[in-house]
Amino acid sequence: MSKHVNPSENDDRILSSPGELGAEWRRHPWDQWLKDLKDLKKFMAWIFLATSLLYLTRFLRGIPNTIYQYYGRSILGDLLLAPAFSVAVAVICGIAWWKVWKEKSWARGWAIAASLMHILIFLRQFIIPLQPVPGRHVGELIVGAVGLVTFFWPEDQPQTSG
Repeated sequence: MSKHVNPSENDDRILSSPGELGAEWRRHPWDQWLKDLKDLKKFMAWIFLATSLLYLTRFLRGIPNTIYQYYGRSILGDLLLAPAFSVAVAVICGIAWWKVWKEKSWARGWAIAASLMHILIFLRQFIIPLQPVPGRHVGELIVGAVGLVTFFWPEDQPQTSG
């Protein structure tokens, strides 16, 4: 059986005219969606900051190893294993965090680049198979996909009639 819920007797909004309800009545459903999208962008910015700090730490910890190690696999392999990759991830994600957080110009472009870096982190294991581990960096793939969808989504509010 379904339970039918009746409005509270103290709820005067039911009898109010639209003018008495103020901005709450005129709020369009897209306004909430755009607010949620803005919140998701801010959340993604913090993920970019965490990624930037993680890869900066990896770069600094890896300096002694790279001095004495020769990769010699291929040019692409050397670039994806070299400390330059960690620096690139750290810089791109750091700039994306700053631009999105401060709502600066080009924030969307930097955020898309940072999202693509997350996807490249996932794909790197297939380009250079170091330690084949099932499910490795799947989180990076998810973050990259969510970032691309979030920042490719048009920010313009749809036209409403009425």
